[in-house]
Amino acid sequence: MVSELGFEPKDESHVTILRAKAGKPIGRAFKGMPEEKIISKQADIHRLLRATDFSFTLKDEILKVTEDLPVLVTGEPPTTEHRESMVQMIDMPEAEDFYAKLSQIAGVDLAIPPLHITLGTRGSDPEKSKFGIGIDSTADLQRLKATEIE
Repeated sequence: MVSELGFEPKDESHVTILRAKAGKPIGRAFKGMPEEKIISKQADIHRLLRATDFSFTLKDEILKVTEDLPVLVTGEPPTTEHRESMVQMIDMPEAEDFYAKLSQIAGVDLAIPPLHITLGTRGSDPEKSKFGIGIDSTADLQRLKATEIE
């Protein structure tokens, strides 16, 4: 189905649990802490990661998301790179508990992102579009004009 709809299938599948952008509040919370406290919290996070069952099931919900990214090159007029991704939403039973415990350890409020697997990508720059589109929140799904693929 991915190729038939004009998307380049992904070579591998993964679920992003915490993107760098979403993890920044953790880094800010750790800033200024004594080193031994940071090390202790990092150990707690490692234990949480090892103890969490990240198994998931696929939902029937497949979405197309789109994003236009500004491309700025010195001395040239700005242009836009268009990206589209086909994503399949997933259900991960332990996600809510994981994010609650991670929030408690880090001392920040982390929301569960829309958990998904990217099935395929396409865009105006085929190589860059392979990086996909980051989806950190349900607001991102609206901003990215998520539409259901049937």
